[in-house]
Amino acid sequence: MGLALFKIQDAERVLKLALEWVGADPDVTLAGLEAREASLRRRTLGQTLELFKQHIQFVDDFEIGMSEFLASRNMFVHHFLSLPGFSVDTDEEVAVGIEFLRKLINQADLLTKVMQGLNQMIVNRGSVPDSDEITDAKFNEMLALMMLRPRS
Repeated sequence: MGLALFKIQDAERVLKLALEWVGADPDVTLAGLEAREASLRRRTLGQTLELFKQHIQFVDDFEIGMSEFLASRNMFVHHFLSLPGFSVDTDEEVAVGIEFLRKLINQADLLTKVMQGLNQMIVNRGSVPDSDEITDAKFNEMLALMMLRPRS
């Protein structure tokens, strides 16, 4: 359970980090970034995902996966003891909870890896020399490989 909580929090952290840059004013100041970070810190995961989707569109399968992750995360955090088929009475019922947590950890890992890749692309896009600049077309191509699309 502790590992699942850590993985969820890490996924939320990298998603919010991406949101600090995605959709931000290109001339944003450090104070502006800090204010944006403080604003994002107060948002729920569901609110954060909706805000993120205003700027980046998930490919259908990834969209479904993120919806499932959000539902699983909420079940874990708010209603784990109500998980259908789970109790601590028998090994089989405990196994239901363990399998649920295993899937949740995998979902959190996927979100984390995709968002870390996006964060790295954003950093590289702003720091590469002009001759090797990551163009919009190249950026969008890389997003597609990550199961994301730019909002049109």
